[in-house]
Amino acid sequence: ESLIDEFGDRLVYQEAIRSDSQQAIHTDLSIPGRYQLGLEVLADCYALASCGKAILVHSNVSYSSLLLNPELQYTLLETKESLSSRWKTGLLYTLDRWGIRRM
Repeated sequence: ESLIDEFGDRLVYQEAIRSDSQQAIHTDLSIPGRYQLGLEVLADCYALASCGKAILVHSNVSYSSLLLNPELQYTLLETKESLSSRWKTGLLYTLDRWGIRRM
């Protein structure tokens, strides 16, 4: 909502179910429509992979977009907390910086 207020018509986004806490949406079994969640994350990943440049965070969705588009230029936003809590994904980004992109 803050981004919509700030950028208005210039912001491109899709309506989707989002987490309102630190818990990953795919691990919250109380959310109905699990199939819809899967479609939404695939659409997010494909849309991200279609960009010319991207600002990414430590996320399996972000990293998967790099697998779909090996030429995608990106900037990675990282904090000490994200590096320590998502060390596996962080390792993948490190390998990517070295020219190795793997699943």
